[in-house]
Amino acid sequence: MNNAHHRLQTLRALNGLTQKEFAAILGVGQAQYSQIEKGLRALTPAHKVSAQLHFNLDSDYFDAPALTYTATSLNYRRQKLSVRHLNMATATFGLTEQAVRSPGQSNPLDVLATTPVASRRSLATVEKFAAESRELIGIKPDAVINNVTRCLDRIGIIVTGLTNPLLPMERIDGISTPIRSQAPFVTALNYDVPGDRLRFSAAHELGHIMMHTIGHDGSLADREAEADMFASAFLLPREPMMDLIAPDFTLESYARLKAKWGVSIQALVRRARDLGIIGYNRYRSLMIQISSRGWRKNEPVHIPVEMPLTRAPSLPTLGHAETAEAEPATAAPKHASSQMASVTNLFEKS
Repeated sequence: MNNAHHRLQTLRALNGLTQKEFAAILGVGQAQYSQIEKGLRALTPAHKVSAQLHFNLDSDYFDAPALTYTATSLNYRRQKLSVRHLNMATATFGLTEQAVRSPGQSNPLDVLATTPVASRRSLATVEKFAAESRELIGIKPDAVINNVTRCLDRIGIIVTGLTNPLLPMERIDGISTPIRSQAPFVTALNYDVPGDRLRFSAAHELGHIMMHTIGHDGSLADREAEADMFASAFLLPREPMMDLIAPDFTLESYARLKAKWGVSIQALVRRARDLGIIGYNRYRSLMIQISSRGWRKNEPVHIPVEMPLTRAPSLPTLGHAETAEAEPATAAPKHASSQMASVTNLFEKS
């Protein structure tokens, strides 16, 4: 099957170009280009050479399989994106997924939710899935997770970076394979974020994989809420949190927990609210304090960034961003020991 016109459309979407802009690059009129993209006219060798020169394409780019995802196919941990940026993100993930999978690789992971649901799952149900995921990976129910990325590696999920210099990456935290198949699941993350946010995003995508890859009956908002609940329960299990968090905890107390558990202060406060440890008024007061200190985007207590074993591929965009070298497999950042003194000093100065 000739997928050249589909691959051409993907290349245009990846770069966020209009048909008119892309036609000019190929040296054809917009009407002719539209027919080529629809498969009504052939993509000639001259057109392919022009595209290869402009976008530094691999020689077999137009022979590769077409992407099957649309902008509504994927589960995103993201802020609101325009249609153009959604299409760019979809193409970015689809090409990344193709690049990091190897021929003959199989999918060893059996997901936990095997039946789609039409409404939002309860916190208790999502916590059960999170506990079962810990058991599957081999993590004790009350243990701190030192490296979320290695947890995903352990169950056969390929973790890599999501990079496109033309995308507003500050609006995208991660994307993962939306439907189970014989090929491995892939989770692509934005690594230009603090370590605690990255860890939560990785756990969030694990939630999508475990709960949302056998059909999409619920709304996107429901799936995103469930994935957030899963990430919180996976990283901050109910029993130890009920023992550790007190209703009168100050931000300093939450910062100490952040240093140990590698999860943001905001996520810890929200987990305390969800577990009923604090009420709405206390939750609101703490969030106001966080905002007034400028911590909504820049919290204290540094959590190391966990780097993936699989480096993000270089995609054929009009600009290229460098991706950090992968960290050795043995890397497993510890959070508590190196952070406690800095937490104390931080609040003594305030």
